Amino acid sequence: MLNIFNKNINKFTLILISAFLTKIISDPRNINIQIIDVINKFKIKNFIKKNINKNNIKIISYNNNIILIGKLDSLNEINKLNKIINNYKYNKIKIFNKIKINNNKIKKQYFLKYFYENIKLYLILLKFNTTKLSNIKFFIVNDEIYIIGICNRKDTINLIRLINYYFKNKEIITAIIHKDFLIKK
Repeated sequence: MLNIFNKNINKFTLILISAFLTKIISDPRNINIQIIDVINKFKIKNFIKKNINKNNIKIISYNNNIILIGKLDSLNEINKLNKIINNYKYNKIKIFNKIKINNNKIKKQYFLKYFYENIKLYLILLKFNTTKLSNIKFFIVNDEIYIIGICNRKDTINLIRLINYYFKNKEIITAIIHKDFLIKK
């Protein structure tokens, strides 16, 4: 019986390691930036948790950009979070605070809807190939589309137009850093 248990643990461990390696390899960022992003995410998460005891703040880190999304109960909590972010000592990290006041909780039936819409958005962007998706991360929560990453201005405008066409009733919240390089003659 113990031997079967060990085999199952070994299979499970291999699956976890394979999934982790696949995620690392498929990510267009180099490994150093991936590690720095994970470290920044955990540092900011712990810093916020020490000062605001809320678990409903989602922190997404991508290419030294951090977006905070979620909902807090009052404007006072949002102002407190802004002060905390301003007091945080960070280098070369851009933090986008997109926290809103909590009017309603996400109902369980909407999780499947948002999962479906995230896949739909990804497939639409792949189909039209409007921009290099390797530097952009996006997701849909609470009927809001969040976009974070690095992109040039022209591609950003095209991306937002395309998303507006297919998702007319959703608010688009961007945290994009524009990297337009002008070639001087």
